[in-house]
Amino acid sequence: MPTDRIVILDDANFEEKVIRGIYEKVLVQFWAAWSPPCRLVSPVVDAIANEFNQKMVVGRLDIDDSHRVTYMYNIRVVPTLMLFDNGVEVHRKTGVVNESTLTYLINRYLEA
Repeated sequence: MPTDRIVILDDANFEEKVIRGIYEKVLVQFWAAWSPPCRLVSPVVDAIANEFNQKMVVGRLDIDDSHRVTYMYNIRVVPTLMLFDNGVEVHRKTGVVNESTLTYLINRYLEA
């Protein structure tokens, strides 16, 4: 389901692209292909990537392919959405979320 506006993250590139702050503001979707809730949230994340493409980067990390990062952030539920600012986690949301709720959370984060 990736779009060209979504950065595919994994154990090899997560630190460079998120932690060290190549991208200042990042929304990361921790997901798994086998998860029905992830399949519900992925179109929402795609829409957010298009809506906020000038203000932040959206990344997607498959927990089945990226065990180190999944363990490092103690991801136990998918989908988990995390907002990072200059490599620091500033917000975490687990479970299914609709577009209006996610838009509200991101706008609050961007205005802070």
